[in-house]
Amino acid sequence: MPLPASAWNIPGHMLYGIIAYQVLQQENPPTIDKVKVVLEKHPWYANQWQARLQDVSVADRDMVLFMQAARWADDIRTQDMATGVGIKSASESRRQDNQ
Repeated sequence: MPLPASAWNIPGHMLYGIIAYQVLQQENPPTIDKVKVVLEKHPWYANQWQARLQDVSVADRDMVLFMQAARWADDIRTQDMATGVGIKSASESRRQDNQ
């Protein structure tokens, strides 16, 4: 059986956040504000992202918010690994389903 691969990680997801932001900036700038409204309702906005945005220039805050949101799943996975609690991996779920 092949070993699991981790092709996605925090820097990779953050890069995709930048790309998504830049594409929206070029092709549909009003959508950025709509996405921001949704992200600002995310529980991590008040708990984590807002504090990180304070250290960023006003001009870059929207892009950094996209970057932070893009890495959210990695942060959850890292948090779960540290605590030993949380989401099951896909392979664990398949093993349990096959039993």
